[in-house]
Amino acid sequence: MLLVSGYLLGRPRPPAGGPRIGLSMASSFVVQRPLYEDALARAGGRTVLITPTDDQTRIGAILDKVDALLLTGGDDVDPASYGGDPSQPSGITGTDLRRDRFEIRLIEAALDRDMPILGICRGIQILNVAHGGSVRNLRADEALSEHHGIDMDSFTAHEVSVAPDTHLADAIGAGVRQVNSFHGQAVGRVGQGLRVCATADDGVIEGIERPDRTFVIGIQWHPEIASLTDKAALALLRALVGQADAYRTANKPRRTSSRANPE
Repeated sequence: MLLVSGYLLGRPRPPAGGPRIGLSMASSFVVQRPLYEDALARAGGRTVLITPTDDQTRIGAILDKVDALLLTGGDDVDPASYGGDPSQPSGITGTDLRRDRFEIRLIEAALDRDMPILGICRGIQILNVAHGGSVRNLRADEALSEHHGIDMDSFTAHEVSVAPDTHLADAIGAGVRQVNSFHGQAVGRVGQGLRVCATADDGVIEGIERPDRTFVIGIQWHPEIASLTDKAALALLRALVGQADAYRTANKPRRTSSRANPE
């Protein structure tokens, strides 16, 4: 329905010279790609699809082609990726350990470059796991599962409190905001170097970030779905695109040199 609505409203054209946002996405979830493409086009960015590969030597070349990294939603994070309980119930699509391993390497390489990163839904969880954190299974708690899972109320599911003096607050403002919710997992133990920047009204962690990096934020809700009607959702994507543009400008000399002297 969302995809159809997007097409009926007319898909926005990505700006020809906009910064390139790498969409990390499993091949089985590419049907969601237009949602991200359209939302980022409205925010002023272009997209480059990134799908998992087992070839670690390609990570650098992949990141050379983009100006920021967006970790999209999808399967549950596999408990094997963070030492969790393998018997815990998973979502209807299961887990994808190959994607977990690839995205952890991708995140580590992007962090080394201080490349802007935004994690959405599953993206906040794998960002946390890449920092040594864990994932919490909300499906084991009936009240939490009902509050955060997928149902008719998911598009305006609950409130989150955005902490002041955080990078997230810089992007969308501090205080209480209404968000959507489509998840059965959430951040558990917070990874090293990360801080919590948003929480749900029931205490579930909804936002994390790296205070020592320019722009590394993970959120549990979906701004790409809400960006047509929610100013804060669009503001966050515009912040990502703005940081990507700054990253591109700062790294232009290195990129020019890399193209002139290919390895």
